[in-house]
Amino acid sequence: MTRIALCFVVVGFAACGGQTATRPPPAQQFYFPAGLAHVDAAGSTEGVLYVSNGNFDKRFDNGTLVAVRLDALGLPAFGDPVSPSGPVQLQDLKLDENDGTVKIASFAGELGVWPRPEGGVRLFIPSRSEGDYLQVIDAPAPPAGTAPRLDCVTAQAGSRDCASAAFSLSSFQDKATHLPRAVAPYGVAVAKDGDVFVTHLSNADSPRGSNKNLNAYVVKLGASAPAVDASSFIPLGPGAANSVAVGQRWVYLSGR
Repeated sequence: MTRIALCFVVVGFAACGGQTATRPPPAQQFYFPAGLAHVDAAGSTEGVLYVSNGNFDKRFDNGTLVAVRLDALGLPAFGDPVSPSGPVQLQDLKLDENDGTVKIASFAGELGVWPRPEGGVRLFIPSRSEGDYLQVIDAPAPPAGTAPRLDCVTAQAGSRDCASAAFSLSSFQDKATHLPRAVAPYGVAVAKDGDVFVTHLSNADSPRGSNKNLNAYVVKLGASAPAVDASSFIPLGPGAANSVAVGQRWVYLSGR
C-alpha cells in the first residue's frame, strides 16, 4: 500500500512540475473593452476601429489591442430599424490574429492617437496592472482593402507582446522618496504638436506604502520619439487625475 501511495504522489508531483497552462484571451471577441479610437482608412467605407481589451477580471494572461476592419463585419445600413430579435451581435470580429492583434497589460485605460507623418497612427495605451505600463503601438496605414497591422514600437522587431517593452511609470522613483510614480495610469491625450499627456488614478505616497506625502503627476512625452524619464513627470500635488484633454493652449484634467 505504501508503494502504491508513493507512486501516486510521484506522478502527481510530475504533473505539477510541467509548464503552466497559458490562458490566452478570446481571439475574435472583445473582453472588457476599454479604450476606443476610430481611424479612416483609404479605400474603406467604415474605417478601422482600434479597441483595447482590458481583461478586467484577469481571467486571461493579458489584455489585447485589436484592429477591427469594420468593412468586413457586415454592419447594418445606417438608419435600418432594429430587428425584432434585437441589435446585431458581433460574434466574430474577423481579426487578423497574426498582425492585427498584440498583447498589452491588463486593466487598459483610455487610448491616445497620434497621426504619423508617414501615414497611419501611433497609439498610446496606459494600463493599471502591475508595472503601471504605458504601451506605444504603431498602426501603419494599410493598403486599400487589406487588414491593418499593429507593431510594438519599443519591442524587438516582430514581437507581439507590447507590454514586455512598455514604459513602466513606476520605475523612475528616487530611492529615498520613492517619487515620482504614476500609479494606475489611465487617461491619455495627444496634442497637435505631438506632446502626449498621461494621467493616473491613484496618488503616489512617500515613503512607498506609508499613505503619507501624497503626490500626483501628469506624465509628458513626445509622440514622434517616445521616451520617459524622471523629468517627464509634472507634479500636481495631492489628488490624482482621471481623464485629460488638450485644448488650444491648455491641458485640462478631471479628478475625483
